[in-house]
Amino acid sequence: MSVHQAKLDLAHGKLSLPNWTGTGVPPADFIVARADDGTVVSHYGDIIWYIGAYHAYKKPTQLTFAFWDSKQIPSADESARAEELRWLLFLLMWCRPIPLSVQSLKSYVSHLRKAARFAVVRGVSLQTLLGSETLLQASRRVLHPADLKVLNSLLSFLYELGAVTVGFSVAVGDALTGMKADVIAYQGGLKQHPPLPTRIYSSLLATVQSELDIFGSILDEAIDYAVLCAGNKARDGQNFTWPVLPDKLSAYLRRCGFLDQPRGVIGALKCAQFLAKLQIQAFSGMRDLEAQTLQYNCLDEMKVDGITHKIIRGSTTKLNRGRLRKTKWVTSRQGSQAIEIVRRIANSIYGFLGAGDIESLPLFVSTSYLAIERRAFKWNGTMPRLANLNFAGAVYEHFHSALCPIIEDQDLRELEHIDPHRAWRSEPKFALGVHWTLTTHQLRRSLALYAQRSGLVSLPSLKRQLQHITEEMSRYYARGSAFAIDFLNGQQDHVGHEWQATQPVSSALSYMQNVLYSDEVLFGGHVQWVERNLRDNDVLRIDRETTLRRFKKGELSYRETILGGCTSIDGCKSSTINIFDIDCVAGCKNLVGRLSSLERVIAVQTRFVAALEPGSIEHNTEAKDLKILQQAHKQVTERKIA
Repeated sequence: MSVHQAKLDLAHGKLSLPNWTGTGVPPADFIVARADDGTVVSHYGDIIWYIGAYHAYKKPTQLTFAFWDSKQIPSADESARAEELRWLLFLLMWCRPIPLSVQSLKSYVSHLRKAARFAVVRGVSLQTLLGSETLLQASRRVLHPADLKVLNSLLSFLYELGAVTVGFSVAVGDALTGMKADVIAYQGGLKQHPPLPTRIYSSLLATVQSELDIFGSILDEAIDYAVLCAGNKARDGQNFTWPVLPDKLSAYLRRCGFLDQPRGVIGALKCAQFLAKLQIQAFSGMRDLEAQTLQYNCLDEMKVDGITHKIIRGSTTKLNRGRLRKTKWVTSRQGSQAIEIVRRIANSIYGFLGAGDIESLPLFVSTSYLAIERRAFKWNGTMPRLANLNFAGAVYEHFHSALCPIIEDQDLRELEHIDPHRAWRSEPKFALGVHWTLTTHQLRRSLALYAQRSGLVSLPSLKRQLQHITEEMSRYYARGSAFAIDFLNGQQDHVGHEWQATQPVSSALSYMQNVLYSDEVLFGGHVQWVERNLRDNDVLRIDRETTLRRFKKGELSYRETILGGCTSIDGCKSSTINIFDIDCVAGCKNLVGRLSSLERVIAVQTRFVAALEPGSIEHNTEAKDLKILQQAHKQVTERKIA
């Protein structure tokens, strides 16, 4: 007889669960889950197991074995299949060598419930389904590939565990091979999260910043009013009366489409949390769950050379089997501003609840603790509930058009430049005239792609919006940076690694856009090299994949400069003061100069010289540089530099 221990990640002794002897189905009163304080909350025979206390972030989580309509009484077959589901989940929780995270267990239940429905329709048990080659082959034609992926993993686990422990034998022949092929084909066809086209990206960032600024002007009124109402309700019960909404707060609610009444104030607070989370993700690159589970004391400062830099400290479970691992990200003023707004909301909620030390409590705490026109959440002094900040919801309708603008042709052209092998225009969600479908992972990918000094971003507004986060990421994540080891520390899933990996891609795309396929008047040593070696009667003799490969191997480089771009793989050896030297302009083999950039520099330098005192040393020096620039311009326009 073997003894099996529960494989859930036990935070402390209060959560410990009994061992299982490995002989037969456990009794109905076998304890399968406890609350954070050690109270038993679920037994084996329950139709729902409440396992939130074992979640890395203490997120309320249920394993629901009922797969029928909640309004109906289950049939005998449905009840029997639910019992089989319980058994399969129990085996996964007690016998799997490598523990599954709580989120993975929830995913298993979700997909296996579909297999249970299939079994009911076929009039067979789950045991029969899992042991029959014929039925498994039939399930491949009905179930989604994502369901088959879970079924395939379960079959492999049950086979390794053995029929004696499992109670029946599973089929592992052609059906399993076919499932693996289905899963591989499905995964190969999955589309990567697209980056946001720069126009849409800039619009989104501007909207979020603007709305947070506007909300900040009424934040104190909204907080004070919500706490006053919640306090009145808690004290007076059904006999309380609503205080009058302040005029400024009332006007804000009407502007944003919230109800012009107390319940609308709670909606506004929740919406502010949502917008702040977007801003934090946009200016840090963290994932959705990483942002939602930040602690109140997550923001730190670091002084380097007298300059204060903002650091966000948090945790992640990515690639760590559902277990928490500390991590941190750099951010900019925008990210820290969003955190401060959410802190003020959290302060009000924790103050209302009478919480003491809140430093390690969630930053995004649920506004439902202040619920006014319905039953509020009760707090028992343990980990409070997190805010539900899903993008969907009527509360965000006012912001939808601004956050998800109508797709235009220029947006599709950008996507086609980034990935010409994907048929963007054939996918319904990228059709002209429809609203952009936003996912928060797009923020991470867009930041990694655009927050480089490659010159890929041509939109001036987006350059300004990303300027400071670009500087911070370059300082802390760049290869060779003294800070990179501390921040990345072997975490291959960190956005800093994605930023590093995307760097050559961003540079290559910028090079193709600004050099190989540019319609501008270009000059400089590298432009001459391209004309001699890569063009034949105006036809380029280089393909996209070769160019990308050379950038990834470090054989080519491109970064934006004041005059256009530089292709040096070793960095520019000219000092800043000599950037206008005619020898550099005319003779540097790495220069990709743009006539339009040169003209902008001349215009700026002309104004600068005009503001200086004539005859001064500074005036004479700057006037000499201006003359060199003007001479270069003349040579370019006369095609003496080609």
